[in-house]
Amino acid sequence: MNKELCLAFVCLLLAVVIGCSQPGGGSTTPTTPVTPTTLASGLNSPLGIAVDSNSVYWAEAMGNAVKKVPTGGGTVTALASGLNIPQNVAVDSTSVYWRPQAMQ
Repeated sequence: MNKELCLAFVCLLLAVVIGCSQPGGGSTTPTTPVTPTTLASGLNSPLGIAVDSNSVYWAEAMGNAVKKVPTGGGTVTALASGLNIPQNVAVDSTSVYWRPQAMQ
């Protein structure tokens, strides 16, 4: 998947996650068009995406880093670098998790 397509997917995912939840649970399809917003560009082989109420997280496999950007846009922050092809990002209320590429 190329960088622009992957970023478009992240933006669409973010729009759905943030824009479609209903009070009391459940979700709905938006009745008005949702315009994706670019949150980050120039990604280096992104693998894995996680979203919480504040940030979008991803692993850059060839950049050997895990990064985040605020859901409202802003500065991209490297959370960890020098990793062995990180992938499969997850978040909970206190931590960010990822998995390095399996050893061969």
